[in-house]
Amino acid sequence: MDKELTEIIVVLDRSSSMGAVAEETVEGFNTFVKDQQESADGTCLLTLTQFNTEYEIVYSGKPIAEVPPLDFRPAGYTALHDAVGRTINEVGKRLADTPEDKRPGMVVMVIITDGEENSSREFNLEQVKTMIEHQTDKYHWEFIFLGQNIDAFHAGHGLGLSNQNAMHFVGQVSNDPGSHRRAYAVASSALKGKRHKAARGMDVAYSAQDRDIMTSALADDGAMSDLDVVAAGTTDSSTSDSSGA
Repeated sequence: MDKELTEIIVVLDRSSSMGAVAEETVEGFNTFVKDQQESADGTCLLTLTQFNTEYEIVYSGKPIAEVPPLDFRPAGYTALHDAVGRTINEVGKRLADTPEDKRPGMVVMVIITDGEENSSREFNLEQVKTMIEHQTDKYHWEFIFLGQNIDAFHAGHGLGLSNQNAMHFVGQVSNDPGSHRRAYAVASSALKGKRHKAARGMDVAYSAQDRDIMTSALADDGAMSDLDVVAAGTTDSSTSDSSGA
């Protein structure tokens, strides 16, 4: 695998309720991409899935320098489980079919939604939880979760994200437009830090200091209330195989 290559997978809710924060979502996403483009640490690919009732991979494994501004048109309901499940399957298959030396050393999925699941037809919560645990445990994928009113995910760490290579933010993103931009900024900062460590062969697991910085940044800005940050500490994933599904 290419230890200096990172693939970021963004699964972005574009259901009708996201219309209230459409401008902030576009600004936050575009700034997130710009931050990653400006990083001097290794190379980066981006996969973008947008979903509502339907599901679309907008682009897959695109070099970060070639990512265009976000085209975002909210409508429909929230098939969150289908979006996460199908994205894991499709990206996992692509990586499994990629030559070993071309596979990313680190894969991070960022899930962004403002509402509970209400229209999936293919996957349920338990299936998606099992898939996330499989990707995390076997292939060392990492997950960042930014959500508003996601009670199903909060209960019992519903998606199985509480493990050594996962960090998720669970709580309510406030309706203040600045809070949405801040949430993207904190997630981008976390990823830049992990890319910096990976490019130098360092342990990329979230440290207690990382969690304290991100929790403090979000809390100070009011970006999230009732924040529950779950991550574990010191497992060295620098030699992990991040391919497959």
